[in-house]
Amino acid sequence: IDRKRAMVSRLLQRRSVCEGLRVPYERVRIRRTKGGKPFEGGGAERTAAVANFNFNVAHEGNYVVLASDPALLVGIDVSAPFEMRADGQKMGSTLEELRRSFERSFTDDEWDAMACAPTEAERVRAFRTQWSLKEAFVKARGDGLAFELRRVEFCFCRPPEPPRSGPPESPRSWPPELPAAHERSTIPRSRSAADVSEKSEPRFPWPKGHFLGAASTRWARVYLDGELLADWRCSVSELPRSHLVSVARGPVHQAQDQLGEFRRTFRRQSMPPAEYRRRLAASPPPFTLLSVRDLLPSELLSSYRATVGDFVPHSDGAA
Repeated sequence: IDRKRAMVSRLLQRRSVCEGLRVPYERVRIRRTKGGKPFEGGGAERTAAVANFNFNVAHEGNYVVLASDPALLVGIDVSAPFEMRADGQKMGSTLEELRRSFERSFTDDEWDAMACAPTEAERVRAFRTQWSLKEAFVKARGDGLAFELRRVEFCFCRPPEPPRSGPPESPRSWPPELPAAHERSTIPRSRSAADVSEKSEPRFPWPKGHFLGAASTRWARVYLDGELLADWRCSVSELPRSHLVSVARGPVHQAQDQLGEFRRTFRRQSMPPAEYRRRLAASPPPFTLLSVRDLLPSELLSSYRATVGDFVPHSDGAA
């Protein structure tokens, strides 16, 4: 199953680059920052509509998930119920057991908040939610394993509202505006969820296509070292079989990239405050279900069919 997740992860990343940057499949080059964040490293042209195209991928339990964004940093994480994880028995079945293993990853306030849930199942779910949010934020920035997870906290809030019309906002609290004009993006953000369980596609209970929309999404504000990060927003959605998916989005100038290769792919390091707020408040796109065949270029489909025939493994994704 781990090899299957790795294969689907690579296919999702390549498909995302192909569609987002219009790069031929054979020319896709995926590289990673020192902190482990994947990015398109083949020098593909970024048009104004996808000036800061980037993506992130995660896998756990039955799913491989991917999110991409044409303008803002993006990170994603998926949290499976512990019984669906290979190391699930080691994680612990109660919040008390989890605290013994992950004490230093959360503040006392966070542990107290999780303990307030009325049932043990809800307390464990609260732990999974907070852990997934932390992972998504760290993966969006590209900090890597050295980041102390207790530094970042989350507070659930109402869905963000688009900026209202009125006097121009001062840009001083945001990155300064670039002098170059920028056309409104026509490439939507994308999200993907790949089911890598062992069931065959004919028994799959959900149809291909969109199966999770914004209505099931919870929004969260981000606090780093106790300070509100107003230019970041996170969300948590639920996929089938109780898998939680967190997505974090923020300004590209906060990318942690020691070698600078990832940051050099960005064409827009800043944007007007109103545009930034509009993008940050945009409703999240739904997840889309795809088969392995949907992730392959047409020239490889014949080889795929020759290998597996008409049987389609239970691996799905979207971009």
